Amino acid sequence: MLRHCKYLLSIFENELLDNLSYIDKSHLRNYMINLKKIVSHLCKKHKLITAGHYMGLYMSMGTSLGMLCGMVVGLTSNKGEFLPIGMSLGMCFGMSIGISTGSIMDSNARKKGNVI
Repeated sequence: MLRHCKYLLSIFENELLDNLSYIDKSHLRNYMINLKKIVSHLCKKHKLITAGHYMGLYMSMGTSLGMLCGMVVGLTSNKGEFLPIGMSLGMCFGMSIGISTGSIMDSNARKKGNVI
């Protein structure tokens, strides 16, 4: 694993930083590919996360669970007449809870130094 980390560091130092003085399409494409390799390695092997990782995760989970709860409330109230209102309110509440939970988790990870 250490050998692979040194290899990625040499790619970053030699190829990526040296080519920043001139940018054309092929160098930019190569830069992005190598940068994705490095970020992927840091996430998988060193258990680091990217900025906003938990925010996106919990926002999507909150939205889906909120819509599900809103659908249940909408269907059980007055023979399903309030289904659109229940789903939209559930989505809003679920998304807001997911965003707040995700931002708290992201700030904790940032404090621990686990963010790339």
